[in-house]
Amino acid sequence: MCSNNSSMSEIAGSGAVKADPNNIFTCEEEVFKALTDKNKRESMIGSGYENVKKFNWELCARETLKAILEA
Repeated sequence: MCSNNSSMSEIAGSGAVKADPNNIFTCEEEVFKALTDKNKRESMIGSGYENVKKFNWELCARETLKAILEA
């Protein structure tokens, strides 16, 4: 679960429960849906596995080196 108004929402993609952190009712509702809706939960899990492929140390190192060399 993450805030829907922070960078974590972009990082998590569709593999996380996102809600307004200032509204406990929407937080509760979104967590409840994720826990009780099997299709939603399985979709989020699949999305999470796909999304995590975008983040790894090798890619980070390559992109950082590229930015340094181009500067």
